[in-house]
Amino acid sequence: MQLTARIRAICIVFALLMVPGMVQAYDVYLLTKQTINGKEGSYDMSHSEHKFTQSSGTEYTYTINSMPTGGTFSFRIGVGGWDNNLQPYNDGDALNINGSSYTISKDCYGKTNAWKVSYKEGEYSSLTITVDISDNTDKRYVKITGVKSSSVGGGTTTTANQPGIYLYGQNFGSTDPNKHLTYKFLRKNDSEYHFALYAGSMKFSVEKYEQDRGKLDITPSWNNWQFKIAYIDADGNVSTFCPPSNYTLTNTDGTASTSKEFGNNTQWTIQDNGGMYDLVVKVDANGTNASQS
Repeated sequence: MQLTARIRAICIVFALLMVPGMVQAYDVYLLTKQTINGKEGSYDMSHSEHKFTQSSGTEYTYTINSMPTGGTFSFRIGVGGWDNNLQPYNDGDALNINGSSYTISKDCYGKTNAWKVSYKEGEYSSLTITVDISDNTDKRYVKITGVKSSSVGGGTTTTANQPGIYLYGQNFGSTDPNKHLTYKFLRKNDSEYHFALYAGSMKFSVEKYEQDRGKLDITPSWNNWQFKIAYIDADGNVSTFCPPSNYTLTNTDGTASTSKEFGNNTQWTIQDNGGMYDLVVKVDANGTNASQS
């Protein structure tokens, strides 16, 4: 009986030793004098309503969905139980949206300085501030990331699609290039993108998933379908390209469809050529559309 009791006691000690270390949770606040998310700010942590959420371990995040007017705001970060705030080395140091993180060195503690964030009005739909208050003071940092809005100053941006060149239109899933697009051009090299268009009239027989299990003839052709072209860059900016005037692709015109001039709200129409079209978009060194054929 005594031996059993000792073995159990030893097992309990081992089990306690194997429990991973608990990470202390802190109350972390965004400190600012400006109105954010509809709430007036304060550099007094006891009056701040902008509390961070613990996202993982020693990392905390705060998301801003309603930004101050004027295209800029300043802030530092308060941590409950700490004598000083987290602040930049110099007052007004820029914290760039989607830029590098700002390392919090031993000189980045106090209650006098603040980071400055700048943006264009309406450019972002949300901003997220992330701070890591690791026990290892060499690993502490703050950064800010942003999600771009769907419309900025007459141009458009999108987060629905990966960078590339797309075919779009009523028959191709979406007439809005800011929505999810399916028909993406294949990149052949640094300056050419290709898309194969079937415009033939060959019929295929496929089984119907019905009780009679009969055959059904279909023609998977894109005859008379209309389309435009969208170019999406790495930042989600969208450029759309249309022919100078509404244009019909035919099998008798091999050169007139090549164009470096673009229209507005016009489109190409696919016409039966008995086979395939190889649609080619050429881009310049900057990746912008130079011509299509």
